[in-house]
Amino acid sequence: MRGYLPVMVKNLNNFLQHSYLTQEEFAKLCGVQQPTVSRWLNGKIRIAADRCARVSKVTGIPVNELRPDVQWITDTAWVVSSVPPNCEETAA
Repeated sequence: MRGYLPVMVKNLNNFLQHSYLTQEEFAKLCGVQQPTVSRWLNGKIRIAADRCARVSKVTGIPVNELRPDVQWITDTAWVVSSVPPNCEETAA
């Protein structure tokens, strides 16, 4: 896993363990499908910047801890200077 991904993975796994939510329940709250949550939890993909505000609201994890590579202006506005290929979640 690269850079901040281990921290994101640890925070999300801790949240799920303490919330007693299933991946499916968490996915519904975040507006994604369960396989996406699984990929987040395994560090396979980053949370898309436009999804961070919702995940932050559900988990209480600040957006800048979910995606420290993004320059956050507010909890829902950001500037991305560069995004490596194949790192964003892809559309189904």
